[in-house]
Amino acid sequence: MPAISTEHQGEIARVLDYWFPPPSSPDSNPTEKWFMPPDAELVDSEIRTQFSSLVEQARNDSLDSWRSTPLGSLALIVLLDQFPRNIYRGSGLSFSSDAKALDLAVVSIAREFDHSPDLTPLMAMFFYMPLMHAESLAHQVAGISLLNNLSTRCLAGSFTATSPRAAVAVEEANKFVKSSCNFAKAHRDVILRFGRFPSRNAALGRESTPEELEFLSQNPSGFAISGGKSN
Repeated sequence: MPAISTEHQGEIARVLDYWFPPPSSPDSNPTEKWFMPPDAELVDSEIRTQFSSLVEQARNDSLDSWRSTPLGSLALIVLLDQFPRNIYRGSGLSFSSDAKALDLAVVSIAREFDHSPDLTPLMAMFFYMPLMHAESLAHQVAGISLLNNLSTRCLAGSFTATSPRAAVAVEEANKFVKSSCNFAKAHRDVILRFGRFPSRNAALGRESTPEELEFLSQNPSGFAISGGKSN
């Protein structure tokens, strides 16, 4: 795999600084922006303007050199798994790079990139998001296990990262990891019941079953926990 160029190192930093702002940033607590932004259209427009080109490059395999490092892989997962949900919100394109993100996440986890000392707990968590988004029960179960393990690592004080980026309150991060685990269980329950996310049916041109329609009428977000970004 080719080395990451200086230019691409800068692009990796740009993605990560936006999604995981350093402690000195006025936006140092980005969790609201990730999942329940007060102005979703503004966040979507911001991501579309700043990162659409990189998302397309990631989708077209032009950034595969990023896969060689933990931070590069994480930035690539954000481009493939998170940003399309903002850029293409409500469209089937939101999910069009999920398979590529899932493959990268599984390989990265196998390489233990999620244990890199360069990561904060919340950064490590995003290696698991493609598993939560997968319409596969095996990946759902694995994602929950990984999130539980991440919570255990937080409580055990296992995050001894040396990067300035890691100057984060681990206790606060653990609260968010635990709430994300509950959200992951809600995703799992939907896949266990339907084998897919009914909330995606309209965008993907899939016909919903009567049971799915009844479920969506009772749970407009797509699962039993209210949420922001489409799953």
